[in-house]
This record gives sequence, structure tokens and C-alpha cells, in this order.
Amino acid sequence: MLDTLMCYQTCSNPQKVSYAKYWDSSWTGLEVGHRGLGASFKTKEGNAIRENTIASLKKAAASGADLLEFDVQLSKDMIPVIYHDFYVCISMKRKKEIEFTEMLELPVKDLTLEHLQKLKVYHLVEGRSKETLFFDDDLDEHQPFPTLEDALKAIDIHVGFNVELKWTMEMNDGTFELNNPFDMNTYVDKVLEVVLKHAGERRIVFSCFNPDICTMVRNKQNKYPVMFLTVGITNKYQPYRDPRCLSIPAAVQSAVSSDLLGIVVHTEDLLRDPTQP
Repeated sequence: MLDTLMCYQTCSNPQKVSYAKYWDSSWTGLEVGHRGLGASFKTKEGNAIRENTIASLKKAAASGADLLEFDVQLSKDMIPVIYHDFYVCISMKRKKEIEFTEMLELPVKDLTLEHLQKLKVYHLVEGRSKETLFFDDDLDEHQPFPTLEDALKAIDIHVGFNVELKWTMEMNDGTFELNNPFDMNTYVDKVLEVVLKHAGERRIVFSCFNPDICTMVRNKQNKYPVMFLTVGITNKYQPYRDPRCLSIPAAVQSAVSSDLLGIVVHTEDLLRDPTQP
């Protein structure tokens, strides 16, 4: 970790200005495009544009979003790509053949960038329902798995990014969202390398549900703020095992101890008890 940290601080000095603890008082009621224009697989109707794509990010930016939120993972060849779920479905059919054969669910991390971008890849919702929801194979900017570098270069520099770092979490029943992930240090370093090289003057906020990832990102760089994502007390989602994730006060304590900018809270717990700190 120390070698990587020194490299980030000396290579063309990308951290000579720090916003890690800065939040302008005028930044209230910011419009944030979740996965770009919004989640497209939550309901059958969904959005007309596939989530977490360049097209979705551009549309949200054109619609007035101040920040664009999206999820970043690593492909097998360790390239930061934008995608929400840890798993995808693939079939042996070519892209323009819509008949379904046996679907295979594979972790994103087990497929190279070339595989992710050239194979016919289905969202889990499509694979499990055997129903194609998007017919956009001829539209380059509508394709899933753009790289983080693609997004930094394609979207107007004046639009900020909320880069959610997708990292596997242990559930309260002892299972993990994803087994055998990359080395945590490697994952964080690969993402930071791209951001520090290509972000320029863009406003960047890092966020993650994993408190250890948040601490690591905060310690590895001092340019961009880090926010701890927390669901808190919930009836909607399966809870995580980590006690730092189980309530808003616990999340606040963790964020303070790691010198993070703050927390991002799911509305369910706020509505349950608006008096929480």
C-alpha cells in the first residue's frame, strides 16, 4: 500500500489540490443520475436506455444532472468497467440472434473486457426470465460495460461523478455477494489509477458499501472525498454481517473514525426515524 501511495503522490503530482474534506454549502439538493438515467431492470417497463452505459450517462447529463452515479468493477484483465451486478448471463448465440439456449451465470470478474463487450451478454433479469429487454446491439454507446476511462473521456467535464466501488459484502447468513474477488488493494489501485490519470478538473466522489474499501481509498489518495454507503435498519434488503453497516449511528462512527467526508443513507431508515444523527 505504501509504494502505491507514494506513486500517486509523486507521478505528476495529481493530488496537489485536495477536496477530500470539502463540500460547498451551496451544494444542496443536487440532482444525481443513478446509474446514469436510472435503473433499467428494476421493473419490466424499465428505462428506454440501458443503465450504466455511455448513452445513459450522456442523457442524464443532458437532462441537468449535477452528478452521475455509476458502479465500477474489474474485468478479468483488470480493467475498471461500469456495471452494477456481480454476475451476468451469457449464451452461445450471437448478438443478433434472440432465441435463448442454456444460459450460464458468470461473474463479471471472470470475463475479459473483450468478452464482456463482444459476447452477447444478458442481464440476470433477462437470463432468468428468458426475455430480451433491449434490442440495441447496433448502438455503440448503448452497450453495457463501458470502461471507466471511456466515461471520463465521453461525458462533459462539468458533470461530476459519484463512482460507486462495487465490492463483495458478507451477508448476515454468512454467504457473500461474490466469492473469490480480486485482491482488495489491486482493485482500489486500478480504479484510482484511471481516475487520477483521466479525471482532470472533474468533480469526483467515491462511495462504497464496504467500510474497509472506504478507508483504503481515503488513505491512498487525498484529492477526492469518500462517502460510506449504508442501508441501515431495513426490511427491504438482506442485512450485511458487518456491524458498521447495520445502523446509521454505526455508519457515522465508522466514517468519523476513517476521516471520510460523510455517509450516504438509504431513505428507508431515514423515513423510519428522521431524528437519527
